[in-house]
Amino acid sequence: MVQKQTESDSDYKVVGTRPVRHDGIDKVTGFALYGADFSMSGQIYGKVLRSPFPHARIKSVNLSKFGISS
Repeated sequence: MVQKQTESDSDYKVVGTRPVRHDGIDKVTGFALYGADFSMSGQIYGKVLRSPFPHARIKSVNLSKFGISS
């Protein structure tokens, strides 16, 4: 089915066009910086620990490896 172009359709300048990617060259060449590329002094890291058993309840976590007594 071919749609007839109306006057209101030709008023659009952005709809149906490709966006201009200003950072495209940096991403392709590897020069772009992402959130994971930054580090700050005193930065701490975290990790999500999930149970290998579905619907299991975690009763305790051994934190002695990190010097923290629970």
